Amino acid sequence: MTAIAFIISQSVILNICVFTDYVGQMDNCASYFMYWGKTAEKACSSGSGYHLLPWHHLDVAACGWQMVLQNRFHAADIFAEIGFSREEGARWFAWFLGIHDLGKFSRGFQQLYAHASPDLVLPVNGKIYSERHDSLGYWLWCDFLLPRWREDNSCALPTSNNKINDKRTLDVWLKIVTGHHGKPPTDQVKGNLAFTQEDKISAERWVAELGHLFGLNHFPECFSDKSWRKKLQQQSWALAGLTVLADWLGSNPLHFPLVSTVMPTGNQMPNLAGLVKPCEGQVLCMPTMPACGEHNPYYMKKG
Repeated sequence: MTAIAFIISQSVILNICVFTDYVGQMDNCASYFMYWGKTAEKACSSGSGYHLLPWHHLDVAACGWQMVLQNRFHAADIFAEIGFSREEGARWFAWFLGIHDLGKFSRGFQQLYAHASPDLVLPVNGKIYSERHDSLGYWLWCDFLLPRWREDNSCALPTSNNKINDKRTLDVWLKIVTGHHGKPPTDQVKGNLAFTQEDKISAERWVAELGHLFGLNHFPECFSDKSWRKKLQQQSWALAGLTVLADWLGSNPLHFPLVSTVMPTGNQMPNLAGLVKPCEGQVLCMPTMPACGEHNPYYMKKG
């Protein structure tokens, strides 16, 4: 089962035809399909030695989507605290999770997997992996993606009526999702040592694809509000924890086998029952938590 199974949840089944039609139209030759996201630690039954980076991003996004819809670990409650409905919170959380591993688009990271596949990017002399991929992803966002969007040189990100204020909110979100290994990303990174220009453009194209995939064309108005941003910051550690869980679940090869093909054979999507099961089953088997109260270690007093 490829990662695309993922994002579809029971609350959006009415949109399944539109979604699957769009995925079927994704450019099979897009450069972002030339990057791996996971590799097999040992021989695997799927026959694939690696998992394409777009599919890994969508595996994780799917799990985050379901965590919010099913309110596992109070995910929906956390989004309600910042004013998002369950559906809206699931969609935006999935979009941000879909860019959690931007640093893996770097040639420095890609050279960690030795291969002779013509379907993957090849190493480039002079490019090194001197920083963790989480920090590289945050650097790419700050140094390349965001400046190009702010200067109207890129349409990869949703539109905004206040890019200056939205930038501050997006910075909070990117620290949350790129810090998916338990700590925030490092600020002082020499990303150009790891990324080629081709890598940067591939990552930008992937971000643009995600916007189309999730139907997100404009950032919410609340992103420009300073008081709302403070609410987001108050929930940032809880959201970071949910990000870690989504990445952990979406990285389980038993439920998300490695897929090195760009699209399923013949571009045929799995059946409806199969679309919901992989991430939903993973999330539903997770333990629930008692309602938030003063004796709950995750309870955070307001004010």
